[in-house]
Amino acid sequence: MAAELIRKSPGDIVMHRISAYARRPTLLAPEWIANKWLAPNLVLEKLKQRGAQGSLTEKPFKAAL
Repeated sequence: MAAELIRKSPGDIVMHRISAYARRPTLLAPEWIANKWLAPNLVLEKLKQRGAQGSLTEKPFKAAL
């Protein structure tokens, strides 16, 4: 779901944070967030497969040279 929202966001919008991290005993749920890199890596993989930020808009992301 996050990857699809990113694909629908214009390329000139800066994404600051797409997931959060908490340690025990602060973390109550969900358990998967204890693995800090799981969510960002899954989103990155989906974006590589389906298209980058803005790929579903008229303003796709363009890397600065």
